[in-house]
Parts: sequence; structure tokens; C-alpha cells
Amino acid sequence: PGRSPNPATSRATLEHSLKTQTVLVATHQGSPVARVATNARGYTSEQIGGVYTDPVWRNRGVSRWLMAHLLDDLRRRTVNASLFVKLDNHPAQELYRSLGFSFESPFRISYYH
Repeated sequence: PGRSPNPATSRATLEHSLKTQTVLVATHQGSPVARVATNARGYTSEQIGGVYTDPVWRNRGVSRWLMAHLLDDLRRRTVNASLFVKLDNHPAQELYRSLGFSFESPFRISYYH
């Protein structure tokens, strides 16, 4: 809050993710409409983050399709998947449950400046 995105930093972060993580994007007529990605890798598990669908494309199954492909990729590599979802993000919770995720416990991340 209170800060504008820095295009150079955003680009560097994206380039790093493309080199070190799995990033899947759905497009329509050359424009991105949804994205899923891993954002952390361990020896036996990868964390999924950065799941986003353009509001115009929500509720059409695009993120479900991308998530299914990402989870298939992780299974092929015998890697477990984990993720964090906000307690009030009910659409995401519904999607993740339908894909076989279970919720272990609530937690809170506190950011300090």
C-alpha cells in the first residue's frame, strides 16, 4: 500500500520466476487471461502461488485447467504440492478443495516494515 509498482523490478522478478519456477499462462488472442505458478521449491515439495485469473475470465474453468496441468507436472516429477490461501478467499478455497487439497490449519503472516 502506498507504493507504485516499479516496472524494472517487476520485470526482473518475472524473469527470475521464469528461470527458476514453473509458470503456466492461458491466453486468448495473444493476451494473458490466467496464470498459475510455483513460487518456492524444496527437495520434495513445491509451493503454488501467483494463481490469478482476469476478472472477465473468472468462473470459466481457466485456472482449474491450468492448476490441473501444474499438478500433473508435479506428480510426474514425484513432487508434493502445497499452498497458502487467505481465509476469506472462498472461491480459491473451493477450487483447491475440488483439486484434492485439504486445509490443515489457519495461520497468519505478519509483514513488518
